[in-house]
Amino acid sequence: MKQVNDTIIPSLGFDTDGHKISEATACRWLAKLGYELKEARKGVYIDGHERDDVKAYRQEFLKQFLSNER
Repeated sequence: MKQVNDTIIPSLGFDTDGHKISEATACRWLAKLGYELKEARKGVYIDGHERDDVKAYRQEFLKQFLSNER
Protein backbone atom coordinates (compact mmCIF):
# COMPACT_ATOMS: atom_id res chain seq x y z
CA MET A 1 0.00 0.00 0.00
CA LYS A 2 2.77 2.43 0.96
CA GLN A 3 4.75 1.61 -2.20
CA VAL A 4 1.71 2.19 -4.43
CA ASN A 5 0.74 5.45 -2.71
CA ASP A 6 4.22 6.92 -2.39
CA THR A 7 6.05 5.66 -5.47
CA ILE A 8 4.02 3.95 -8.17
CA ILE A 9 1.05 6.33 -8.54
CA PRO A 10 3.21 9.51 -8.49
CA SER A 11 5.68 8.00 -11.00
CA LEU A 12 2.79 7.38 -13.40
CA GLY A 13 1.83 11.03 -13.17
CA PHE A 14 -1.66 10.50 -11.78
CA ASP A 15 -3.21 13.35 -9.80
CA THR A 16 -5.12 11.70 -6.94
CA ASP A 17 -6.06 14.91 -5.13
CA GLY A 18 -4.59 13.51 -1.92
CA HIS A 19 -6.58 10.26 -2.07
CA LYS A 20 -4.67 7.10 -1.30
CA ILE A 21 -5.48 3.42 -1.65
CA SER A 22 -6.37 1.60 1.55
CA GLU A 23 -4.75 -1.50 2.96
CA ALA A 24 -7.88 -3.50 2.09
CA THR A 25 -7.61 -2.41 -1.56
CA ALA A 26 -3.94 -3.39 -1.65
CA CYS A 27 -4.83 -6.82 -0.22
CA ARG A 28 -7.53 -7.33 -2.85
CA TRP A 29 -5.11 -6.37 -5.63
CA LEU A 30 -2.51 -8.82 -4.33
CA ALA A 31 -5.13 -11.58 -4.11
CA LYS A 32 -6.14 -10.96 -7.74
CA LEU A 33 -2.47 -11.20 -8.71
CA GLY A 34 -2.27 -14.63 -7.05
CA TYR A 35 -0.56 -13.71 -3.80
CA GLU A 36 -1.86 -15.03 -0.53
CA LEU A 37 -1.10 -14.34 3.09
CA LYS A 38 0.62 -17.27 4.77
CA GLU A 39 2.26 -17.81 8.10
CA ALA A 40 5.99 -18.35 7.74
CA ARG A 41 6.97 -21.63 9.28
CA LYS A 42 10.42 -22.85 10.05
CA GLY A 43 11.26 -26.10 8.35
CA VAL A 44 14.10 -28.52 8.04
CA TYR A 45 16.41 -27.72 5.13
CA ILE A 46 18.36 -30.58 3.61
CA ASP A 47 20.93 -29.57 1.06
CA GLY A 48 22.27 -32.99 0.11
CA HIS A 49 25.68 -32.56 1.75
CA GLU A 50 25.74 -36.23 2.68
CA ARG A 51 25.34 -37.64 -0.84
CA ASP A 52 28.19 -39.85 -2.04
CA ASP A 53 29.06 -37.65 -5.03
CA VAL A 54 29.16 -34.57 -2.79
CA LYS A 55 31.43 -36.33 -0.30
CA ALA A 56 33.80 -37.42 -3.09
CA TYR A 57 33.91 -33.89 -4.55
CA ARG A 58 34.58 -32.39 -1.10
CA GLN A 59 37.46 -34.83 -0.47
CA GLU A 60 39.04 -34.01 -3.85
CA PHE A 61 38.60 -30.28 -3.22
CA LEU A 62 40.28 -30.56 0.18
CA LYS A 63 43.23 -32.47 -1.31
CA GLN A 64 43.77 -29.75 -3.92
CA PHE A 65 43.23 -26.98 -1.39
CA LEU A 66 45.71 -28.43 1.09
CA SER A 67 48.29 -28.99 -1.65
CA ASN A 68 48.47 -25.19 -2.02
CA GLU A 69 49.60 -24.70 1.58
CA ARG A 70 53.22 -23.83 2.16
